Amino acid sequence: MVYVGVAFADESEVGPRERAILARLRRVLAPVIREQLRRGEAESPPRWPLTAREREVAELVAAGLTNRQIARRLGITLETVKKHLTHILAKTECPSRTVLAVAWQRRTAG
Repeated sequence: MVYVGVAFADESEVGPRERAILARLRRVLAPVIREQLRRGEAESPPRWPLTAREREVAELVAAGLTNRQIARRLGITLETVKKHLTHILAKTECPSRTVLAVAWQRRTAG
């Protein structure tokens, strides 16, 4: 089973329209992520050549933080977070932050 979700610091900001969009995204993304994970199970755990800062950002993405929250937590600009995330996605070959989060959690769990 694959769960696709989003964590919000303040759920009062999430209205019915946003919840409906997230529900549709979940239905579309879950099968894609499930297939990517299935394919990845046959491979050995990836060795990702990330810098220490990129590892920090990846860990916070996996924890569900937004780019803005990551910037505040690490004391860097939003643009710097976006640049780190671009590098992380390229180095890990993850197509999205959702796939990165799942892969990171699987990688660090074992």
